Amino acid sequence: FTILQAVADGVRIGGGGGVFDAGGNTEIRSFQQAVVRRGRVQARTRFEQRFFDGADRVELRLRQRIEYNQPIGSGWSAKVGGEWLGLLQSRNVGQGASTEQWRAQTGIAYRVSDRLELGANYWLVVFPRRDLPARISHVPQTVLTYRF
Repeated sequence: FTILQAVADGVRIGGGGGVFDAGGNTEIRSFQQAVVRRGRVQARTRFEQRFFDGADRVELRLRQRIEYNQPIGSGWSAKVGGEWLGLLQSRNVGQGASTEQWRAQTGIAYRVSDRLELGANYWLVVFPRRDLPARISHVPQTVLTYRF
């Protein structure tokens, strides 16, 4: 979940959290963020605290995203963007700061009503691995956004 509050024209701050389970490993995540929008360009800075089963300590991650949004028709919009995800503190003692991921993102959305939006996204995710070739993932998504 994410809760945002407008604090100035084009500026929102907030936070949220979530619980993620993958292969029997659980992550509990809290975060704080600031979002700035100027025209069709939006930038987001997010600071995450990630708690993992069996980890030595909390993992601290910084995410920097920039996105361009373009209306393409009645109720339709498209977006393209990029995001850097950096580890400030690994969950494992002895591992330092590093770039965890680079993401290229694109998507389309249709605004059904003032509060409801449906869409589809594609992410190209690159995981740098020091001396090994980077690992690459392709992530298609369906998106349902409801604004309270």
